[in-house]
Amino acid sequence: MEFWMNLMFGNSVGLMSMLVIIGTFLLISAYGVYFVYKVMHAKPPTEEQ
Repeated sequence: MEFWMNLMFGNSVGLMSMLVIIGTFLLISAYGVYFVYKVMHAKPPTEEQ
């Protein structure tokens, strides 16, 4: 735990890299949740005659 605290708050480069990693994970998670939501609430296609 001390390693991660030193990495995040020891210098600005470590802090910014951790913020980029966390932001990327949150963005990918949001897209994944949105995709699953759209798939679950999609209406089946209707056949046109």
